[in-house]
Amino acid sequence: QISDIQDLISQGVDLLLIAPATEEALDSVVGRAMRQGIPVVMVDRKVSTPENYITFVTASDTVVGRLEAQWMAEYLNGEGDIVMLPGIAGASPAEIRIAANKEVFSKFPGINVLEMQYTDWNPATGKSTMAALIQKYGDQIDGVLADSALQGYGAIEAYLDAGYGKGEIPPMTGGDVARMYQLAHTYDVPMMGIDYPTSMGITGVETALDVLNGVPVPARVEVNMQVVTSPG
Repeated sequence: QISDIQDLISQGVDLLLIAPATEEALDSVVGRAMRQGIPVVMVDRKVSTPENYITFVTASDTVVGRLEAQWMAEYLNGEGDIVMLPGIAGASPAEIRIAANKEVFSKFPGINVLEMQYTDWNPATGKSTMAALIQKYGDQIDGVLADSALQGYGAIEAYLDAGYGKGEIPPMTGGDVARMYQLAHTYDVPMMGIDYPTSMGITGVETALDVLNGVPVPARVEVNMQVVTSPG
């Protein structure tokens, strides 16, 4: 991303619309673009210095993290051992959600986090990581907190490969991807998913056009999300 942005700056683009992989790595080059008069609009993820972009189009990752953790804690009646499968280390959505998860769990002393492993929002990594955790903890795992269905459905597949059948897989979180909903429905996995809105991309482009046209925009633009829960 850094080399791509440097190339675009050298081409003299009028605006940069960026979803940075991590906050810190792109902060400097994005700041360079702003200093050279190229406005920057962040979408989905941001860099660490607010002065290095005009506005940030997002959904509330704090809300995502709080709702996931609250649902899990309440489903387990405030008692249980869980594992956490966040996305990419250093990516703002993952880190904000983790902080929100921990904030909620601090109010439920009976919830114990056995282990947290980053999964890069990758189904294969989610599956292999969950397989190792099943091997390590087995039925001690009462719940799986995935912040996305990308690793979430990989985790369900790991349970299926480990021989768990319908109604035997512990509750999970993770939205966005139809396959997780399909697997959860087919195998009676209690789940709660939060769908990060695809309309964020549309709003990002609309906001970028406003910036180019000199229309004032807020420092943060939030897009609504959908919450999906299994029946019962």
